[in-house]
Amino acid sequence: MKQNISYAILILGSVLAIYMDYKCGKIFNWVTVPMIFIGLFIGLVRHDMLNSIGGFIAAFILFFPFFVKGGMGAGDVKFAMGVGALGGIKLFAYATGISAGIIIIYAIYKKVGSRSLKSTAYMAYSLLKSIVLSILYTLRISAETQKAGIHVQKSEAKTTGIQVKYGVFLGISNLFCLVLQYKGVI
Repeated sequence: MKQNISYAILILGSVLAIYMDYKCGKIFNWVTVPMIFIGLFIGLVRHDMLNSIGGFIAAFILFFPFFVKGGMGAGDVKFAMGVGALGGIKLFAYATGISAGIIIIYAIYKKVGSRSLKSTAYMAYSLLKSIVLSILYTLRISAETQKAGIHVQKSEAKTTGIQVKYGVFLGISNLFCLVLQYKGVI
């Protein structure tokens, strides 16, 4: 019963996030914040708080650096944290992995177009490398500035000419993973 409540809220939250991010370019707090609190509460009630907190923290650690660098909105980060809190770390990991793969393919398609396979492979490598280095750099800078007591403001996004609606991709991947989990595949 409690799992069905989590699924229902995840489905509703994902559909709303997909729609809002696609239409407005942002995901509003009235969707994301209840997802987080309800997910943590359900985790407490069903004695699975570690899983809910783990998904919540994993989402924060993974997505917050992108927000700090200006490449992702706060609503995307909170939506991911809500998915982690409601679905737990396993569902969050699968949904994030699938959405990251789709985003990389989408970005390569948009940037490369009809170029050769070799340039496409190089583009994929460069994109993954820049994502990993960006996360590591942001985490290092955040730790150093926090120790020094320096406040770092959100930087301007360095655009690549590709606009990615992360909430749409994560929402679709989340719905797909919910079906797979319901069917017992994951």
